[in-house]
Amino acid sequence: MTVTPQISINDGNLVVHGRTILTGVPDNIVLTPGTGVGLVAGAFIGATASHSKSLHIFPIGVLEGLRFICCFRFKLWWMTQRMGTSGKDVPLETQFMLVESKGGGEGDEEEDSSPTIYTVFLPLLEGLFRSVLQGNERNEVEIYLESGHVFPLISTLLPPIMKETNILKVWGGVELSLLQILGLEKPPQ
Repeated sequence: MTVTPQISINDGNLVVHGRTILTGVPDNIVLTPGTGVGLVAGAFIGATASHSKSLHIFPIGVLEGLRFICCFRFKLWWMTQRMGTSGKDVPLETQFMLVESKGGGEGDEEEDSSPTIYTVFLPLLEGLFRSVLQGNERNEVEIYLESGHVFPLISTLLPPIMKETNILKVWGGVELSLLQILGLEKPPQ
C-alpha cells in the first residue's frame, strides 16, 4: 500500500484529494506540505525565480470549469466578493479564493457519489513580500508578489543641508523633523 499526499502536483496538475484543481502547472511552482497535527492536510504553493527583483508574477496553473468565490480589494480599504468558473474571472488583488470541486475524481463513475471538495487559496506574506492572486486572459491563476522596496529610504535621499538642519518644510509652514520621525535622532531640547 502506498500512502500519497492529499495535495500534490502530478503531471503538471494541482491535485487535491484526487481532484484536479489546476492544470498546466509550470515547473517553477513548488508545493511544500504543511506540518502539524490534525485531520486536515494543507500545503504551501510557492515559486522559484531565476533572478531577484521587487515584483514577480508567477502563473500557478489554469482554472477552468470549477466554481469559485473570492474576496478582492477594489479600493484601498474596501473588499468585496466575486464568483466565477475560470481563471479569467479572478480579479486583481484577490485576497482569498475558495474553489469547489464536485465529483469527477480518479475512479469516480458518478458525480453525486463522492463528496464535494473545497480548496482554499490564501496568499500570505513571506519575508519582505506581500502576495495576492489574479487571473489572466489565458484562464491562468497568477501569484502576484511585490516587496515594495523599489526605492531607497528617504533619509538616504536628503541633501546634506537638510540632514544638518534636520527640518523639512511641508504644506507652507508646518515644520517636521524627518529624522525624528524616522527615529534616527532625538528631538532638540
